Amino acid sequence: MEKMPSFGLAFFLPFSLEMYIVLSVFFYFAGLFLASSRSFYSLAFLAALLFFCGRRKCWRGIFLLFLVLGFGRTACHQSALAARLASAENWRPGPLTLRIVSDIQYRADTAVFTARAGGYKIMARLRGGQNLHYGDTLTLSKYGLFPLRLKRNFFIAGYDDYLYARGYSLRLNADAGAVQERAASRSLFGLAIDLKNKLTEIQRQTLPEEQAGIMCTFLFGAASSAVDTETIEAYRRAGVIHLLVVSGMHITLFMALLQSVAAALRLKSWPAFWLITLVNALFIFAVGAGPSVCRAGLMAEIALLGRTLRRPTDVYNALALSGLALCIFDPLLVYDAGFQLSFAATFSLLFLAPVLAARLGFLPKFWRGLLAVSTAPFLLTMPLCVYYFNGISPGALFINALVLPWVETLTYLGFVSAFAGLFSLRLALLLNSFSYGLLVLLDWLVGIFSGAYIRVPQIPLALLFFSLGWPLVFVLYPRWLKKYSLALLIFMLAFWFYPGSNNLRIFFLNVGQGDSILIARRKKALVIDCGSESSDAAGDILNRTLLKLGAGAPAVLLTHGHADHYNGLLKLPRIGALVLPDNLEPDIAEALRARAEYVTAELPGVVLHKPADIAKQENNNSALALLEEGDFRALFTGDAEREEEKLFLDILPEIDLLKAGHHGSKTSSSPEFLAALKPDNAVISAGASNKYRHPHPEALARLSVWAKIWRTDRDGAVMATVYPHHYRMETSATGQRADFPIRAKY
Repeated sequence: MEKMPSFGLAFFLPFSLEMYIVLSVFFYFAGLFLASSRSFYSLAFLAALLFFCGRRKCWRGIFLLFLVLGFGRTACHQSALAARLASAENWRPGPLTLRIVSDIQYRADTAVFTARAGGYKIMARLRGGQNLHYGDTLTLSKYGLFPLRLKRNFFIAGYDDYLYARGYSLRLNADAGAVQERAASRSLFGLAIDLKNKLTEIQRQTLPEEQAGIMCTFLFGAASSAVDTETIEAYRRAGVIHLLVVSGMHITLFMALLQSVAAALRLKSWPAFWLITLVNALFIFAVGAGPSVCRAGLMAEIALLGRTLRRPTDVYNALALSGLALCIFDPLLVYDAGFQLSFAATFSLLFLAPVLAARLGFLPKFWRGLLAVSTAPFLLTMPLCVYYFNGISPGALFINALVLPWVETLTYLGFVSAFAGLFSLRLALLLNSFSYGLLVLLDWLVGIFSGAYIRVPQIPLALLFFSLGWPLVFVLYPRWLKKYSLALLIFMLAFWFYPGSNNLRIFFLNVGQGDSILIARRKKALVIDCGSESSDAAGDILNRTLLKLGAGAPAVLLTHGHADHYNGLLKLPRIGALVLPDNLEPDIAEALRARAEYVTAELPGVVLHKPADIAKQENNNSALALLEEGDFRALFTGDAEREEEKLFLDILPEIDLLKAGHHGSKTSSSPEFLAALKPDNAVISAGASNKYRHPHPEALARLSVWAKIWRTDRDGAVMATVYPHHYRMETSATGQRADFPIRAKY
């Protein structure tokens, strides 16, 4: 009979002390979910806990206490974040004095770091910054200080949302020339970062640039290396992104090394405990204090404390208590993908891997353990990867089985060579000569397996939880496994073939200073323009929104040949039907055609109006697209200005919704044009605090005579949902919502 994990036995036997601790942490999480989301799923989670513990009197006391603690801590944390963000909105000191409180990352010619000033946590970018250190105090005479803009788009979280959840209130951009004063400060944390940077520099001196970046990432995480985003994406697609995250393997290595040093120095138990704890804390801080390494470090500390007290440590308690400690410090960390993946992978190794190894008893011991260790995390983290990253890495099982035996050895070699390089670069070079071959082989394998990555649309939360339950059934209720697997398969197929809502939805995405319009029905989509001053950001927003909607290759209409309308389209992996302007630059046209299934001049459901002659001003070459859905009409005008608007005054009908031309510039939306269209609503796509000062007050005044104005710079993304007799306008950032009748047209 296979051995059942201790956590599993707790479901069948009377509650043990260990189980009470785990359940108390679960009730804290239930309170956290209730305070932060108040959704159906948080209520269902609490109901399941109450059902499980309802017949035991103890839940009325300790469990209720943890529930209230989670609710109160989260409510206070969210209130503090919101208050700081509100006060930061208008905080603009004269000369700004800030203190660097993180390691510094150098991206091209820009130093990126976390700073504190005036009680605010700031994400700072200093162009031309060099030789900066943790603890330095900088006084800036000239700078750009920007409050975070939250919920810029529907369905997806932006960078500002991530910063806000991590406690930031402001973003700062400045040039190194604006630094009036600089004062250095040294501390143990600063020395730990300096030592880490010295060790990474040794790797760069003894390995080629590409391999040195990977080795530094293995040792100290992606935040401590110069690995490009393409390499990180390749590792993620191959299913080995965990290799680029500092986690339990690194902490285990350090703890073993420190315990050996303490034994060699003949330290007593408590002095050894405090020494190891100090070095552990410095290492965690130096590598960026990410969720994975914090979880591993706390679990190691709990085990070390148990060893010092000469008491056994339950691994599930250690895992639960580490999660509790992290989420008391930062309750919103539970929604972080890295936090969830780290805990899911660790739980699978503790809970699922032993059962898998037992059921693979027909294999030799080495292969049995290797397959169990590589398969267990894959089963539990795969649903999370599909939910967050919209893809599956089917080759992850194979590549992990191939590389796990020697990646740990490679990491050990990296640490040894780094520390050896402090005394002799030649010795470090000799040791890294062995590492080089392994790194080249790993890079080759990642390149092969990343090509097997499969993109899938967004899955609903219900399917995510259903999928996460499969490993639990596999371990706890194997008799139900076939029925559960069949039900899960039916659920997955139903989701896959469900056509989606039949209502037409029009998204005016917030991509900054540019245009991006997405028209979707069910799993089909039409994109009208996508571009901004940051092409990567615009393309990423569009791609992620398409995946959330379950849309594959969208049809694309490019209204005219300006970069703030097309550069995001170059990030689309596939395009269906493609409509291009006649005078588009040949290299851009060819790049878009290479992604398209076919090029056409017409699109179903959309009437295109183009100027007969090519104008000198490219804005006035914009194709106007008229969308008709029953009696509902919407007009998308690209960057058309007054000159082009005059051409269509007698052709265009009255409309319900207008995409204002040229981001609301002074030269667009003429009175004659608006009088002919009579729009009830107008959407202006512009970036917050853009250098062109769009939208112009005169354009706003003209539009307000006819229409209610919606602005992406102020309201975030805007969505219009069309129903049989009315349509609904709503915004992502401000949460505005209003219904409008589809009026009769003449």
